[in-house]
Amino acid sequence: MHDVDIAAKLPFRVAVCGVSDVDNFAADGITHLLSIDNPGHPTPTPEWFTGTHRHVVFHDVVSDADAREQNATPPTRARVDEALKYAESCQKASRSGAKVYLLVHCMAGASRSPAVAFAIFCMLLGPGKESSALDHLMTIRPNVFPNELVVKFADDILGRGGQMLKALRPLSLETNLAIDDW
Repeated sequence: MHDVDIAAKLPFRVAVCGVSDVDNFAADGITHLLSIDNPGHPTPTPEWFTGTHRHVVFHDVVSDADAREQNATPPTRARVDEALKYAESCQKASRSGAKVYLLVHCMAGASRSPAVAFAIFCMLLGPGKESSALDHLMTIRPNVFPNELVVKFADDILGRGGQMLKALRPLSLETNLAIDDW
């Protein structure tokens, strides 16, 4: 399936970026904003934005042990579910005829927000489309690595039986090889 086909199957547009790129979307018609924030550092709503702004808060860690070691707040099933419920509200608005364009961002736009966007694409495309969802993410936001813990929770919430993690596996291997080379 080509990316154009995937985009056409989605009920609304989704973009992914880092916080420093949010203002680059000012003229693009963003209607919904989802900020994946670090605890204690909420992203201010941009002056140009007039839609609904939701904040989900957790650090970019991939395990509870990692979180303890870094004194960080890990992603949880409840926080990932909160992000997916926001996407469901976007889907509902789209079904009622509203033109919806969701911007998902985190600090760097490299791990947390891509993981949430991947989960949203999986939710919207339905079971069995996990690889297509990841391909679409990599087309709109190349050179990212979705946070595996967020993906794990999303896989569970969406009842995918490990298929989201399976789709992510080749990217994990590629990333680990690049890290080893570095």
